[in-house]
Amino acid sequence: MTDREVVEQAYRLYAAGDLGSVFALMAEDIAWGSCGIPGSDITAGCSTGRAAVDRYFDALRGAWEIEGYEVREILGTEGRFAVHARVKARHKTSGTLLETDKVDLLTIRDGRIAAFTEIMDTHPMHALAG
Repeated sequence: MTDREVVEQAYRLYAAGDLGSVFALMAEDIAWGSCGIPGSDITAGCSTGRAAVDRYFDALRGAWEIEGYEVREILGTEGRFAVHARVKARHKTSGTLLETDKVDLLTIRDGRIAAFTEIMDTHPMHALAG
């Protein structure tokens, strides 16, 4: 699989809800980052390793129900990619729906996702979460 195919496959699997297969595409020592204010945003911060990524998704799924995920564009070559996506998620406590764009930056090394950073405006998430 080419680096681009790794990225495309990861997003197809994520959109289908197959996190186990997404994890199989990650390097054991993946560097993971999510924008936001650490301590006030349950998913914000940087961490290393698949176990840390699993904790990120546990926190995300505990607070939000993903109702839609659409990849709009994938840019990049040779191991470095940017992915523009549109997310629809419902906050589990307030019931409010969030629709927002996000950009993910990925590094592919040896056919695996070695680094991932997501960037989005977190203000609406905080406002809707109450």
